[in-house]
Amino acid sequence: MPLESCYGVWSARAGSGKTALCFHLACLYARRHPDATVLAIDLSPQADLSRALLGHDERGDIVLQLVASQRECLEGEQRLPKTVAGYLDLATSLGLPQTTDPRSFLLNVSKLQPQFPPNLYLLCGDPSLAVLQHETHRLAVGGSLSGWRTTTLALRELLSKIGERKGIRLVAFVDMPPGMGVLAEIGLAACHRLLVPMSSRELFQQRGVDVSLSLLFCKSPHLNDVFYYHRHHTFGYKMAEHGLRLPRIHLFLQHECHDVAVCASTDAPVSALSAFRREYPALLAETGDDAKELFHASASNQALLWRAMANHQPPWKCADLGDALGAILDKL
Repeated sequence: MPLESCYGVWSARAGSGKTALCFHLACLYARRHPDATVLAIDLSPQADLSRALLGHDERGDIVLQLVASQRECLEGEQRLPKTVAGYLDLATSLGLPQTTDPRSFLLNVSKLQPQFPPNLYLLCGDPSLAVLQHETHRLAVGGSLSGWRTTTLALRELLSKIGERKGIRLVAFVDMPPGMGVLAEIGLAACHRLLVPMSSRELFQQRGVDVSLSLLFCKSPHLNDVFYYHRHHTFGYKMAEHGLRLPRIHLFLQHECHDVAVCASTDAPVSALSAFRREYPALLAETGDDAKELFHASASNQALLWRAMANHQPPWKCADLGDALGAILDKL
């Protein structure tokens, strides 16, 4: 069965709660859908998502142990860590060999942390992404159109190959770095739908929504003139040039406002999205004619999400989180 869906958690800036949201939604989705293979993908050099899922053992940080340990690939010709950096190093330099099973890069989280569902897997983060991203960026912008395409589609190719396996119903959640660096582009290119967490101040201003739309798609009713001159460098422009599918924005998420009625009554972001939808309807999730449906105000705050994640605590073990996250999951 092919990849059913890939949800990306992305934001234009750091500190918006991307990682905590990705952690809780992937865990809760896996628990709700035991028949699905749920894959959490950690594209952040900080590897916080991976550390939250894997934790520590008697030897220390499991993520660092995985980075340090080597495994053989390419019939012994090359040795790579079983992490996202190991996969990207292989896929962007040589391509994934036909003899290499892409599932060999994945970890079953429950084998290391039994409190998590047995159908939850992880493509582990790796601090060496901070170094590898510079080489990956060079390959992507080195003047070759095929180089950009191969690099940017590396993760999409992995998901496609895993989804080809018989009997697998694959759903992925991707935690990406903020902004529009090469790692974020690799993640965005793999995604079908985007969840965009934003602070209340950023979300309920027209500018915050406009900037996100412009960075993602090189299209905005209010900022087109700003980005026009450098548009050929943008992710949306290059994806269109290659005839590739862009992800859709599925939800804007906001943690800090506790009054859903107040959040829903704010006109500025709804006005920005309504104008965007009139021009580019294919880039937003289908919600009828009401752009307000693209906004979701969570009843939980960002600090609570982060605290539970830092304690390796699944959302169903935290009474204050379950209902709020379940309401988000109902919209996926």
